[in-house]
This record gives sequence, structure tokens and C-alpha cells, in this order.
Amino acid sequence: MNKPKVEKKSATSDGIAGLTVALVNIPEGMAYSLVAKINPLYGLYSGIIPPIMAGLFASSAFMVVTFTNEMALMTMTLMGEMGEEVSVGVLFMFTIMIGLWQILFGVLKLGTFMRFVSQSVMTGFVTGLALLVILGQVGEITGSHSEYQNKVLAVVDILARPGSWDIPTLVAGIIMIVLIVALLKTPLRKIALISALVITSILVYVANWNTVHLVGEITDINASLPLPTLPEIASIPDLIVPSLATAILGIAVSAGVAQYYLNPDGNRADPNRDFIGLGAANAVGGIFQSAPSCGSLSRTAVVVSAGAKTRMANIFSGIIMAIAIITIIPLANMIPMPALAALLIYVGFETINEQRILRGWKTHLIGRIAMIVTFVMTLTVNIINAFMWGILISLALYIYQSSLNAHVKELIPLEGDHFKEQEPPKEFPSNQVTVLTVYGSQYFASVETMRKKLPSAENLKNAAIIFVDREMTETSNTFITWIQDYSKRMQASGNRLIMAEINPKVKAQLVEAKALKIIGEENVFVSEPKIGVSIVDAIAEANDWLKKR
Repeated sequence: MNKPKVEKKSATSDGIAGLTVALVNIPEGMAYSLVAKINPLYGLYSGIIPPIMAGLFASSAFMVVTFTNEMALMTMTLMGEMGEEVSVGVLFMFTIMIGLWQILFGVLKLGTFMRFVSQSVMTGFVTGLALLVILGQVGEITGSHSEYQNKVLAVVDILARPGSWDIPTLVAGIIMIVLIVALLKTPLRKIALISALVITSILVYVANWNTVHLVGEITDINASLPLPTLPEIASIPDLIVPSLATAILGIAVSAGVAQYYLNPDGNRADPNRDFIGLGAANAVGGIFQSAPSCGSLSRTAVVVSAGAKTRMANIFSGIIMAIAIITIIPLANMIPMPALAALLIYVGFETINEQRILRGWKTHLIGRIAMIVTFVMTLTVNIINAFMWGILISLALYIYQSSLNAHVKELIPLEGDHFKEQEPPKEFPSNQVTVLTVYGSQYFASVETMRKKLPSAENLKNAAIIFVDREMTETSNTFITWIQDYSKRMQASGNRLIMAEINPKVKAQLVEAKALKIIGEENVFVSEPKIGVSIVDAIAEANDWLKKR
């Protein structure tokens, strides 16, 4: 647990930053509740406990943990699948289980495994989520609705029936978007979203547009702080897979946020501690009626740009949010629904990162395919399943790319025990020593890739081949089987295979597999702290062997 201190020199800056992000959390918390189809209070409550818990336990000092677009859509999918009669206790159990998964990942120190979630897959998924949010608000901003469940078809249907649109509703939405864009260019930019909501609400009230639906018509937002609530224990079996998928998504999104902002001491956050902080935010937040939360890039940017100096800014934001809920939040019943829809449309477009999309498109074909497939799946299938498939695609991409990374270079000895690296010959030369260095993973398919890149040994006679692999810290059964067979073939044709710069752990694995009975213990030269020593020793041994023949 971190021990945040209120210091005089930073308290004012942190307080202002906390107030600023709390004011942003109010409209966005309500808007994302609209996406998730839950009571707006639960989205607002996510601005109290989660940022406080993250401030206490997470490694990242500035990351704002609260209800986000990604969490809202995962919640909407889950609650929709479980039916209209589902208890709100299921939502809180879902949030708690997400937190418990994340704490478990942090305790087991699984932070390094996040690198297996491809950036191309995440870009496709997040872009798809953003588009779903935008499409999902077309009905609210036009005052027209469609019978189609698929959001793309629903939008096409609504746009094809302009006669069904409610003009005051549409005008209110347009006013909201114009106000957001205009206010962001003024000194009020830090509170542009809530200011736009207030102005739009006043205009709708003054104009007496009775056809415009208000938040209060859907649910009554009252001035009450969240109290501990018993979750739906019986729903645990049904929530295992959805909560796991959502926990991983929350971690992946939060890791992306944390990497953008260094801590006050200039160091990057510890991902495992961030997992625990994120888990505490959800586990405790779920008890206090919060919706699932994760790191928000936009709101973290707000707190940093507002002048936050320490993690106290997040703690202050949670406290200020609690005060706001018991004072001004009841006025939220007067907010027009198209204004919230317009806010979501704006945030949806802001979430789409054109630079990241272009980078994923231009980098390589495999990443491009992964991004497109995940994007299409996010739009067309259950998004929880889409994300799980995205993870599988990430793992498949990693394995495939690793198999292609193996390559071979020839080392030419120079004076002073130095070496020059060059492309290997097409065929091994007979009656001399050839030194090859191997790069890349030596697991599974990569062994076959390496084998194909080796020079031909078809007509090789009276030669010594030295394999150098200092990078390999562990080996695989596939590699051991191959190196044994290769050594046998070398010996059968009067040649010798030597391994140099071998990690002691790898040699121990070869001993355990009884591979050295075939390769020969004298043919394995273990790496030393000084790079290249074992290569020089192996070359000397190979030359002595050739002279004696």
C-alpha cells in the first residue's frame, strides 16, 4: 500500500486537479451508464471508491481509475445476455470478481504476460468499441429508435426514416456537440463537458421542448452516498468467464494508460502493483455499488494537465465526487438524454486513435490482419467473446512471429579475439572450422525456421561446425531432439558439432535429457561473463581436432 501524504507545496495543485477530474467524471460517468444500460448513480459511484483505492494501492500515481467506455460496453453485453430481470446484485458481483482476478494477477506477478496482448488486436478492439458507442447513440440523439438489434443495421434503419426523428431532440444533441467543441477552445476547456451539459439543459428547459427526454424520466438520481451492498453470490458460476475477460481487458487498457505517464520520481509504474491497485478499486468498489472500472486515458490526461503533483489528486477527486453526489447531483435529473448521447458521440470519436490505426496498418501484414479481424468481430459478435478471441489471436501472432525471428549469421574471427558477422555460406566448407551464431527463439516452429536457414551439409567432410547461442536461456524438447539428430549426422559423416556460449541452465537441461551422451560433453562450451571467451576456446578445440585427423 502506498502512503500518500498531503504536503502544503502540492496540496493546492492536487486539490485543483482532483476537482477538475471530478467535474469530468460527472458527465462521463452518467454517459457511460447510458451505454451500459444501468442506473447513472452506479457510474457516478465509480468516481468515488475506485480512484481512492487506486490512489492508495496502484503504482501509477496519476492513472485515474473509474468507469470507462470499455467497461461500459462489457457491462452492457453481460447484463443484456442475462436478461431484463437480472438483479443489480449481479452487476456488483461482476465488479467484485473482476477485482479479485486482477488482484490474483498482481500477486502472481503476471505483469510480463501483458506483452502477449498485441497492440494491433487492442487497436482493433478499442476502435470497434468506440464505433459501437457512436452508433449506439444515434437513436438517442435523433429521438428515433429501431427494431434491429445489430447497431449498424439499426443506424441504417434510423437514417432511412428521417420523418421519425424528433427535431427538438436532434437540435439539443447538435447544440451539445457544438458547445463541447467551442468550449474546448476557451479557458473553460478543463470543465468543457460539464459546462456544455449545464448550458444545454438550461436551453432545453427555457425552450420548453417537452418531447426531449430527460434523465429523470428514466431513473431518479437522488442525493445518497453508496452504502455496502450484498452482491448476487448465486451468479458466480455464470460470471467466471465474463469477469476474467473483462479483468484482462481492464488490465490491458490500464497498462496502456500507465505507460504514457511517468510517476513524479521519473520512474515507470510497476505493472504488478497496478494490477493490485486496479483489483482493489473494483473489489472494494463493487461492494460500494460501483460499476467495473479501469484506467482512463482521457481523464488521466485531464488530471495531469490540471497540475497534479502526487497521487493525492486521485484521492481528492474521489472525495470531491462524494460531496458532489450529496449536493448538486440531484440536478442531473434535468439533463437531456440527447445531450448525454452527444457527449458519448464526441468521446467515441476522440477514442479513435488515427495514428495508432495507421501505425498498425503500415507496420506489417500480420498486424494489419489481426487489427481488421478483431475490429470486425467487435462489431459483429458478442464483445466479450470478441476480446477473448483477440487474446487468442495475440498469442497465435506471437508464436507465429517468434517462429519467423530465428536467423543465422556466420562469425569470422579477427585479431584480438574479435569477430565480424556476415551472411552464412550456402554450403558448409569442408576441412575447416565454421562458426555460426543463432538469433531468436529456439522453441517449436522456430527450430524448423532455423534449420532451413543453415548452410547445406550434404557434401560436408572433415569439418567442425560451431553453433553459438548466448541468447538461449532455456531450451525445448523440439530443439533438443533436433540438435541430437544433427550431431549424429555430423558424426556419421566424419564431422564435428560444437556448441559455444551456452547458458549453464541450457547445459543442465541437455544433461537432464541425456542429450550429452550423443552430442558429447566435450562439445559444449558454457558461456562466461566475458563475452566470446567460450567461442575462442571452441575454435581452438576445433582446430586441434582438425590437425589431428
